[in-house]
Amino acid sequence: MIAQLNKDLGQDNAVSAAQEHLQGENGAEAIVLSLQKFLPTVTPRLSELLYRIDLGEKYEASLTNLTSDLYYRCLAEMILKRIIQKVLTRKAFSDKKI
Repeated sequence: MIAQLNKDLGQDNAVSAAQEHLQGENGAEAIVLSLQKFLPTVTPRLSELLYRIDLGEKYEASLTNLTSDLYYRCLAEMILKRIIQKVLTRKAFSDKKI
């Protein structure tokens, strides 16, 4: 999942988390925190990255009235949710033989 996320963000090390932090129920939180730190560094290109991840402008627009820390937190959660959907869809179709 982190590999897909970094691919979509266009950087090999945009998001990282130690393997032990990805285990269990705190795995998603570790990814969200890493994303939350990364996103402010790409603010000028944010629209381009969201397009690549396949999050429409309406998602970003829905967060416009939030404080910056809450904005990046919610955006990180939206991105993670979309990446999970992409990975699960790819897995579902790759296992089926036509």
